[in-house]
Amino acid sequence: MHAGRCRRAEKRLILYVLRNLLQIVDPELKARVERLRQTGFELNPKPLLEEAFEIFKTYSGGFVLYVLVYVALFVALQGAIFVVYYFAELERFPLTRYLFRDVVNALILPGLNVGFFFVADKIKSGNEPRFADFFRGLSYLTPLFYANIYIQLLSLTAMAPFVIFYLSGLPSARPMFEKIPFLYVNLPVLVFFGLNLLPLAYLLVSVSWTNLLIVFKELPSLAALDAGRKVLTRSWMQVFVFYLALAGLNVLGLAAMGIGLLATVPITLIAMYLAFRKVFD
Repeated sequence: MHAGRCRRAEKRLILYVLRNLLQIVDPELKARVERLRQTGFELNPKPLLEEAFEIFKTYSGGFVLYVLVYVALFVALQGAIFVVYYFAELERFPLTRYLFRDVVNALILPGLNVGFFFVADKIKSGNEPRFADFFRGLSYLTPLFYANIYIQLLSLTAMAPFVIFYLSGLPSARPMFEKIPFLYVNLPVLVFFGLNLLPLAYLLVSVSWTNLLIVFKELPSLAALDAGRKVLTRSWMQVFVFYLALAGLNVLGLAAMGIGLLATVPITLIAMYLAFRKVFD
């Protein structure tokens, strides 16, 4: 009996801690989140992209230069990870290798990603941007790191049925393309993988404003995840269509021999920031 009471007390304590971690302290923000959760919102991609383009033009040189700096830092980071693989002999442990890569990327890259948002916010507010503003996200490394680790764990959970299905050896070995060796695809696996993309797509859209809520609303990681999910779930399809429009823009940038990405990537992230600001401000 005593053990049963202890277990119930532990459960109550865990629920209490979780409720406090998900709690939004700002009453105005909390009320807005609850209102948006009930009513939803509308997003029109065209005016957001037009305004994003105008903001990009205001500081186009800085945005393009930061894309190049970001790519250089990304390549350097992946190179450093590879060196650690080699000298630590992690190639013998594939799971450890991938976990190490994901943890390092989650620690550094989100702080660099939000740099686009900070500069867009400064221009939108009528202030003169400085190139150093792109690196303001580095002061939020800890909450951004936790949030992105949570998102990766949730993504793995969403894909768990596919992983279990694939590793179980249940699907047949019938290829989809028998005459094209490099397109040898297991049809049941492909269908099951496609079905598993649905919860993953829902998840990724629902948590896509987590970083914005952390840096602009000063929310803790779990509270930002929960608030973003509540707000975006109600208008999920509109946000999904908006992201498809952003993806289409980047496809056009890629089609221009990849050079167009120097403009389309910043415009895409600026448009995401403008959508967030339209909904929350």
